[in-house]
Amino acid sequence: MNTRIILSVVVIALGAISAMFPSKVNNALVPTEEEIQWELRSGASFINVDELAESLINKDPSYFLIDIRDVKAYEQSAIPNSINIPFDSLFSENWIGYLDQNANRNILISTDELRAREVFELARRKGFKNNYILAGGFKAWENTIINPPHPSVTAPETELILYQKRLASSQFFTGKTAVFSNSTTKKPVLPIKRKKKKAVQGGCS
Repeated sequence: MNTRIILSVVVIALGAISAMFPSKVNNALVPTEEEIQWELRSGASFINVDELAESLINKDPSYFLIDIRDVKAYEQSAIPNSINIPFDSLFSENWIGYLDQNANRNILISTDELRAREVFELARRKGFKNNYILAGGFKAWENTIINPPHPSVTAPETELILYQKRLASSQFFTGKTAVFSNSTTKKPVLPIKRKKKKAVQGGCS
């Protein structure tokens, strides 16, 4: 068979195979498993609830919240401005486009963070970027922002300030009046007055 004919057949075959596997939107290099695990260990792929709360209060448009819990859990309680795409549907043809985009930073929200980590790993293996995990998941949001734990009376000043900030965030998201307990403010340490020593009477002249 003529060499040119053979080359033509090979080129056509490769073209047909390529057509079967369309390129991703991101056109990103797929990271190795070691790189994915490093991204998780380094913490760069996580956002904590305090940072998220501040971003929502400031109406940061760069965040896109994807709640991957089931519909029932989402309808009972959810983070404002989040959309619900249950885990089982997320990688379907109708929804996978949300994970593969460059416009926003997706925040993956699960009950804790385990399912969100799983989605993150699956997305990275496909070469998708801009996906982040809400550290601690929805439980951390409820237990830290909506119902912030009261610090101990011996807590450092930084913890007391953070607690008051979280109370304000809770008020913002729930509409409840934040009550700032007096116990959250450290009492000032007052100086102890020393008694004046009496002058020594007499002595050598």
